[in-house]
Amino acid sequence: MGISRIGAPAPATEPDRPALAPMRRDAEDNRRRILRAAHECFRERGLDLPMAVVARRSGVGTATLYRRFPTKDALVMELFADSAAQYEKVFDAALAHADPWGGMEYALRRCCILQVEGRVCSPEFTARFPSHAERHAREGREKLAAVLDRARGAGAVRAGITTDDVEMLFEAVGGLAASAEPHRRAQRLVSHLLASFAA
Repeated sequence: MGISRIGAPAPATEPDRPALAPMRRDAEDNRRRILRAAHECFRERGLDLPMAVVARRSGVGTATLYRRFPTKDALVMELFADSAAQYEKVFDAALAHADPWGGMEYALRRCCILQVEGRVCSPEFTARFPSHAERHAREGREKLAAVLDRARGAGAVRAGITTDDVEMLFEAVGGLAASAEPHRRAQRLVSHLLASFAA
């Protein structure tokens, strides 16, 4: 940060530059507030919600919102990328788990939590951005297959269990998202499914 180009000394005005750091932190804080507000708004009222509503919920000005996200599609895609990254972290943690069965249980329970929370990966998103949704689904299936194969290879899962069986769980959990106590019911469903998977 104190070098204007490789091998060149910093300019005389360099001591004043650290004052920019808080602005960068503020920008990141604004981004997080916007994404959190957008997630809540889109979950409650769908993707056709006006951007001004997101700005009010996030506590930032409309101009600030549009500087960071020039269009609603840009905002939705950012939310989608954030959602996809969360699922990816779950699968990576599951694959790194010392116990293959424990890793699979972690993945299923955490994915169901994300699903109940209504991340942007929804039928409405799929209809609006089919290619992005399909890519995310394909990558998710590959990660899920790796987690399941690891547990099966360790002898913890019955030989006939496939990713299709797990995807049925996710479809069922999707139907619970709008019900009473969705988290508790989703986790109970995971427990039943895990019991049927065990070798």
